Amino acid sequence: MVALVGPSGCGKTTVLRMIAGLIEPDAGQVLIGGTDVTHAPAHKRNLGLVFQSYALFPHLSVFENVAFGLRRRRVPEAEIRRRVPQALALVRLEGFESRFPRQLSGGQQQRVALARAVVTEPRVLLLDEPLSNLDASLRDAMRVELRRLQQSLGITTVFVTHDQEEALTLSDRVAVMRAGRIEQVGAPQEVYERPANAFVAGFVGRTNLVDASVEGADGALLRLSGPGGVPLRARGAAPPGTRVRLALRHEKIRLGDAPPTGAANVHTAEVALAAFAGAQWHYVLRLPGGLELQAEAPSDAAHPQGAQVTVWWTAEDMILLPAEAAPDA
Repeated sequence: MVALVGPSGCGKTTVLRMIAGLIEPDAGQVLIGGTDVTHAPAHKRNLGLVFQSYALFPHLSVFENVAFGLRRRRVPEAEIRRRVPQALALVRLEGFESRFPRQLSGGQQQRVALARAVVTEPRVLLLDEPLSNLDASLRDAMRVELRRLQQSLGITTVFVTHDQEEALTLSDRVAVMRAGRIEQVGAPQEVYERPANAFVAGFVGRTNLVDASVEGADGALLRLSGPGGVPLRARGAAPPGTRVRLALRHEKIRLGDAPPTGAANVHTAEVALAAFAGAQWHYVLRLPGGLELQAEAPSDAAHPQGAQVTVWWTAEDMILLPAEAAPDA
C-alpha cells in the first residue's frame, strides 16, 4: 500500500490518473507487473479506481452499483450473483443490496465504491483521497477498514492523500511529492524519522525547523548557535561556520520533567501559548533569545500560559538537514 502525499497542486492526482490511463504522460512509462501499459486504454488495464466523490450512480441500487463493472465485462449473471455479495461482505454491507445511495451514510457510500472497485479483481487498486469527505471520527474508523480490506485481498494499492497522518498510518511506503517531483519515498517510520530534506521534515508530521550555525564539535556532537544565540546540540558532522537547518518534532520536547544527567539540550522557557486538545496540550514555548518552539505534552501535564518551565530534548532528537533544503514559501 503506497501513499502519494504532498501539498495541493503537487501532482498527486495527476500521477494516479496516469496510472489509471485517464491521462497520458508526456514522457516515461507506466509499468504494471512489468508490463508497459503507457498507451493502453483505461478499460484494458484492469484497475480499480475509487474517486474522491465516490461517483455512485444515484438511480442504481447498491447491488447494481457494485455489479456495474462486471456487466460491462459481460460476466455471466450467475457469476455476478456470486461475486457481488462476496464484495459487499468484504466491506461489511451485507443486507444493503436493495438500497440506493441516497439511503446510505457517507461511510457506507465509500464502502460501496470500494466494493465496486474490488469486485472486478483488479491488479491494482487506486484511491483518490477516499476519506476526505468523511467526518473525523468516521475517517479514523474507515482507515482501519481500508487497511483490513487491502491486507485481506492482497491487492497492490496506491492512494492519494493530503493528510499526513493518513499516509503514515495506512501505507507500507510513503512518497512525498512537491511541484511534480518525488522528494522522498520510503517506509513511514523512515520518512518521519529520517526526512531527506527540510520540506519533507516540515510536511510530514509536526516539526520545528530551526536555522543555526555550527560553532564546533565535541566528538560526535555538534555545538550550534540558534536564533538569538541560543546554544543547541545535535548529532552529526559539519565544519565550523556552516549554516544548517535543524528539525525538532513537537513531541520530542519534554516539559517540566527533570532532565537526565548529561542531557544535551536543556533550557528554561516561557509558555507563550497553551491550548488544550483533548489527549494532549499544544504549547508555544519562548526560549531565551526569542526562539519559539511548538511542543505537545500529555493532557495530565498542564502548564499555564506565562509559566516558566524547564524544557529538554536529546541531541538525537534534532535532525540535521542542509539549510538549502528549506521548503518553498
